[in-house]
Amino acid sequence: MRPTPEYIDLVFLLLMFGILATLVVGHYVACQRAQLNDPSRRTIWLMVGILGWVMLLAFLASIGIFAQFDRLPPRLPLLLFAAMLTIVFLITRPVTKKLAAAVPLHWPLILQGFRVPLEFILWSLFINNALPEQMTFSGYNYDILSGIFGLILGFGLFKGWVKSKAVLMAYNILGLVLLATIVIIAILSIPTPFRYFMNEPANTIVAYVPYVWIPGVYVLMALFLHLFSIKQVLGDRNIK
Repeated sequence: MRPTPEYIDLVFLLLMFGILATLVVGHYVACQRAQLNDPSRRTIWLMVGILGWVMLLAFLASIGIFAQFDRLPPRLPLLLFAAMLTIVFLITRPVTKKLAAAVPLHWPLILQGFRVPLEFILWSLFINNALPEQMTFSGYNYDILSGIFGLILGFGLFKGWVKSKAVLMAYNILGLVLLATIVIIAILSIPTPFRYFMNEPANTIVAYVPYVWIPGVYVLMALFLHLFSIKQVLGDRNIK
């Protein structure tokens, strides 16, 4: 892995832990709003799960599991696929339905705004020759639009200007498409036998700490927020 400027690493970590802290606090408030039993205990279990996942990724990255690019199937995409299936399973749980009914519609959209500073972090890594251009907004990564429109629509919902569930559904579908696109580009930029983008540097940075948390935390967070918002839209919710 090429060395990266310390200030980029710091901003990356501050943003990530800020997002996770917001998720934990939001979960506690949502449990209270949904009148679930023992919100504190539920939130503590969420914190344990998040910290366990973050530490597992860091441990596996530190011992070089994800850097074995010649091994098939690729280790990191395989683990992330399992994590995505877990998120889909959690979204289908009855308790998630209760939380979705209790959480304001604009919450998950505004939280998607983290994708704006993240894209500038990726661009900073590119100009420091640590990430391939196609994974940035100067290449083929337009995921920044999900963050921008999430903030706009979230604010519009909060102010009562947005009143169409179709608009929210369209936003989430577009966001999932953009997310899937950059995930595919990232996988095809890793130096495996499946590599398509041959420009340098290859996408090796995601195999190491802290940038293993790009797919391991940021991508999963974006996926969860889209699926959670879709669950809200499909539920018996009136836009307020």
